[in-house]
Amino acid sequence: FPVTIVGVLGIEKCLVRKTGVYYFVDIHLEVDGVISVNKGHEIAHKFKDYVMGKIPDISDILVHIEPKRV
Repeated sequence: FPVTIVGVLGIEKCLVRKTGVYYFVDIHLEVDGVISVNKGHEIAHKFKDYVMGKIPDISDILVHIEPKRV
């Protein structure tokens, strides 16, 4: 499914591991490098809430915010 979260400019890295029947995701999202920490935090929460709402087998998502490489 396509994910469109305002502020996410790309994905730098995504690692997924399975423990039992659940999945744990570690993802690095690219955002505009000049936004505030608060805005980056907001984008991360929106992404996490959206994906976890769509895929119930994901137990947790750790979101890292990275500046978009030029």
